Amino acid sequence: MRSVRAGPAAFTRPRRHGGFTHRTWRLQAKGGTYAVKLLHQHWREPERRREYEGTFELERRAVTAGLPAAEPVIAPDGSWLVDLSQGPVRVHRWVDGVRLRDSQVGIDEARRLGGVLAAIHGLDIRREVAAAALLPLWTPSSWNRYALELPELRGLRPTMERLRDVVAAGRSLVGQPVLSHGDLNVKNLLRWPDGGLVLLDWDSAEPADTAMDAAGAAAGLGGLGGSAPRPAVVRAFVRGYRDGGGELAKADYRVFAGLLNGLHGWLYALYRRAVSAPTAAERARSRRLAGQLARRLPFILDSLDSWALLLV
Repeated sequence: MRSVRAGPAAFTRPRRHGGFTHRTWRLQAKGGTYAVKLLHQHWREPERRREYEGTFELERRAVTAGLPAAEPVIAPDGSWLVDLSQGPVRVHRWVDGVRLRDSQVGIDEARRLGGVLAAIHGLDIRREVAAAALLPLWTPSSWNRYALELPELRGLRPTMERLRDVVAAGRSLVGQPVLSHGDLNVKNLLRWPDGGLVLLDWDSAEPADTAMDAAGAAAGLGGLGGSAPRPAVVRAFVRGYRDGGGELAKADYRVFAGLLNGLHGWLYALYRRAVSAPTAAERARSRRLAGQLARRLPFILDSLDSWALLLV
């Protein structure tokens, strides 16, 4: 980690695509090449900004421990956020790598990533969060409103009631939450030229129950949310997680409560963007993604018991 004074600089490439909440540019400056992430405007609110800055401890300790992360660049005054006229930004050294597709996370990569997550949990940055706050429940009235505004969500109420039941049941499994990456999945992975992987977006960090976090990451990398499940990837991730000191005690569908809570949050974010994003293209993309997830959720819920068996 180091501070930088950019001097003469130019944004030499168009905005990088893929981010739904933030926007990232590549900046070529005298001191090197940087990824500059412009945060969503809601992070300007003082309380949310403090919450966001509270995640930096994990990234700092992960980099110090040698975990595969992009190098953060701090401002000359020591801060990790820089305020520009457009809003607050984060800066990292640019990572030259290739983005992975879902099918490109193989057995060996899954095992290594399981070890990375075990190391993250092993940092043991504890957060006192009640189970009810860690796994909040949606209200029926809110879903009635969503469905009125977004046709893709009509008819989903019974599925969401099933999801709510699993999340509620999962509260009884919550142990001591620790600060974790929060989004260990293929969209945040790059492959370096030497074949190694780097994990991006550490500022998605949030408190998590370790078993739920590991189960969710394993299932996500193994294709639970898609149409081509890869059980061998799940088993490899779990093996790497256990070899790295992580614990997954038993096969129990409730361990996916964190994953389902995250899917509910993602569906809500898609709903919000589908009705209020500034451009027609963004609204259309959000509606398409919301529809895809709405169709997939019943299959995910139906398969939880069989996926839980892959964790043992």
